[in-house]
Amino acid sequence: GLIQKTNGAAQTLLNTGTYTQAAGATLDVDAGTLNLTLNNTYSGTINVDPGATLALPSGSHTFNSGLSLTGAGNLTLNGATLTLGGPFTFGAANPLFAMSAGTLTSASAFTDNQAFAWSGGTLTGTGLLTTNGATTITNAPLLNGKTWDNANTLTLAAGASNRLQLATNAIVNNQAGATVLIDSTYVNAFENASGAAAHQVNNAGLIQKTNGAAQTLLNTGTITNASTGTIQVDAGTLTVNLLPTNDGAIDVVSTGAVYSTGGNNLLNSTTGVIRGNGTIDLGTATLTNNGIIRPGTSPGLLTITGNLTLTGASVIDFELGGLTRGTQYDAIDVTGSATIDGTANIIHFGGFVPA
Repeated sequence: GLIQKTNGAAQTLLNTGTYTQAAGATLDVDAGTLNLTLNNTYSGTINVDPGATLALPSGSHTFNSGLSLTGAGNLTLNGATLTLGGPFTFGAANPLFAMSAGTLTSASAFTDNQAFAWSGGTLTGTGLLTTNGATTITNAPLLNGKTWDNANTLTLAAGASNRLQLATNAIVNNQAGATVLIDSTYVNAFENASGAAAHQVNNAGLIQKTNGAAQTLLNTGTITNASTGTIQVDAGTLTVNLLPTNDGAIDVVSTGAVYSTGGNNLLNSTTGVIRGNGTIDLGTATLTNNGIIRPGTSPGLLTITGNLTLTGASVIDFELGGLTRGTQYDAIDVTGSATIDGTANIIHFGGFVPA
């Protein structure tokens, strides 16, 4: 049948026992907050109207396959365990899902096409997580043994402790056209928490560090940067010590921005591009370039701390717009040794013509 909450108060549906919702039944939250506790299973329909909230603060809950979630209200997982019994998609016709504590587990696909605020708790299970809406991460939620395809903007929000924890070989795929914004100043953007640690951060879109702190992108596992990917450092130092080969773009945008390899060698492949006005810091290791280096930003100075090897496949694009090094024409400073081969392209800038 129908259970309908019409008042604006915060209430608990049942404080002792179990609640089972059969196929054909409806739980309708018109106003206020309805808390679901205990150990419950749900089929049929759950409707949450605009301004109303259905909360799962405790207990163990199973959303059976085929459950219809409707309404433009809020569905909040804030302490309970929620098991999805089949594929679920949150879109414009569904409640806005947010998670602050507890565990969501799914062996089937879980797709969120809306904004997703994730401030705590664990997402786990073998089913693929896909976010087509913007995601904001605060505090230290946990991705446990799960693969996440981000297809929109994932923001590690500004603050001193915000990061995504990874456990049991978790994988984050930043899709082409998607963005990871690192506004948080916490030491690790993606951080190993426990269990098997073969984590992956695979970038085909944009990873952008906006804050001035010193951070590591991922402290355990592997990182890839595909030919469509860009790792962009606007400020501070970003250590990417788990990326031995770059196939995309590395952009140290401004003077003072540092991309660090943690003292490891870096191979810039034939599809790779390294550019900007900042520093590529290899310690005493070597950057081997098979791709393109574009120092400066119309024009500017790129600093390489360490050694530079330019192979026969190497291309360097120099902009020439005057006679002043680093401001009117591009330059590269190398603190270690430099082995030079390949092609240098001279690109006239701003109408400048050498005498």
